[in-house]
Amino acid sequence: MAAAIACLSLAVVAVPWAAEADSRRIHWTGPDIGVLGVEKTDDGALAVALRIEVEYQGIGSFTLTGLSADIPGMRLLPVNKARDETGQVTVESGSWETLRRTVVITDCEAVPREPQPIRFTYRTWLGDGEGQVVWHPRQLPEESVTVAWQRGIAIEACDEAVERWS
Repeated sequence: MAAAIACLSLAVVAVPWAAEADSRRIHWTGPDIGVLGVEKTDDGALAVALRIEVEYQGIGSFTLTGLSADIPGMRLLPVNKARDETGQVTVESGSWETLRRTVVITDCEAVPREPQPIRFTYRTWLGDGEGQVVWHPRQLPEESVTVAWQRGIAIEACDEAVERWS
């Protein structure tokens, strides 16, 4: 009886710890503005195609099941299969996979200068989990200035919009 209680206690402590440790084994590269660049939406906002690479260094594989964010001046659109976007991606241990998503910039000036987190949900052999990540800062292409990831995307998109549609 004591052995069963000890095993159960270990499982109650170890599984949540292992699941939390699992989210730290997910590594992100990007986001980079995809080949589609910037498009104007019907309501005048700027749609930006993003390419995000995800690596997993855990045991087995993990499936990224969702991304979300609350960022002033910017919103992550739902997956659009017509644009070849990815809602879920399974990454094997030691491998990289690419996500494609679109963000809309509704107000260039409102996008924060401080790094903003992206929330994600995932599934591993241990079960479902969630975490958040602040993607790496961006270096602006024609300057030697590093800015928060979302601010860099907004600057690039808004500058391109001014050049193309002014």
